[in-house]
Amino acid sequence: MSIPKVSIIVPIYNAGEYLTSCLDSLINQTLKEIEIICVLDCPTDGSDKIVKEFAEKDERIKIIKNEKNLHIGESRNKGIKAATGEFIGFSDNDDLSDTHLFEYLYTTAKKGNSVVSICRKDEFINETHITNKNDVSRNNAWDYFCELLKVNSSIGGYVWNHIYLRQYILDHNILFPDTKKMSVEDECFNIHVYMALIEEKKEIEYIPDVLYHHRRHSGNTGESDDNQEKRIIYRDYISGLILNSCYKQRSDVINFLNEGNITIIYRLCKRLILQKKFRAALNVIFHLNKYKLISESLHESKVKYYFELSIPKNCIYWISKLFI
Repeated sequence: MSIPKVSIIVPIYNAGEYLTSCLDSLINQTLKEIEIICVLDCPTDGSDKIVKEFAEKDERIKIIKNEKNLHIGESRNKGIKAATGEFIGFSDNDDLSDTHLFEYLYTTAKKGNSVVSICRKDEFINETHITNKNDVSRNNAWDYFCELLKVNSSIGGYVWNHIYLRQYILDHNILFPDTKKMSVEDECFNIHVYMALIEEKKEIEYIPDVLYHHRRHSGNTGESDDNQEKRIIYRDYISGLILNSCYKQRSDVINFLNEGNITIIYRLCKRLILQKKFRAALNVIFHLNKYKLISESLHESKVKYYFELSIPKNCIYWISKLFI
């Protein structure tokens, strides 16, 4: 097979009933010059057998087997290192790709001589699609970078509605964090990409079509306590990244970052307090207070504003007292 135009990296754990439809949507892409790199992350539900059956019928499917469960971040990194395509793209193992997804992303990137192209996505539950209407719709890396610093970002920071020039990613040594330790791996990856694009005065190519379909189901773990704690570690990391960059002098960037830090502590503490895990909530606050940029953003007025929204009144005093 000739050099693929796009390498599609699919980390696979226990995808269950959704894996077949995911792989079907990839092998039926209108862009035929692709390779599909399935990274088997020690699944226990037979997902590996499904992948092998697909690979026997389609030589474009390459299989990588992890010796131990690495989670999605390190699995994607192994896929990046194994990829041979001109561009790399991603898919979650339970999502669906429009048949034109990679053709449109590839031709748009090539036409604009860009290293990154992005399309819109939607979410669906039981085949009911809900389109996200608030995507940033400009070919502007700076706008995307600023959006990603916000917790309530209108773009979400996902990688599966992007493709990236593979050599650019390798040249800048951009990889995913270890998701056993830190979550929000997509946003972390994209922040590094956008910072590099801004520094080199490069832009992205944007497609207004909804071409990627993200499945919501009970197996999604984004709201778990464990994942929320990993998000705090992520905010620590991003705060340090900004403090050690030229953006530390930009008040708008710092404001976006601070608002995000406040929202993260609010969400986790709210969850813990409503579960009556008061000591755990205090530990979160003391942990964050060790980091200069984060603690500076948690001044009294902001904390009271966020916590008074829905946390019981008797908890507000001792939370706010920590920041007086």
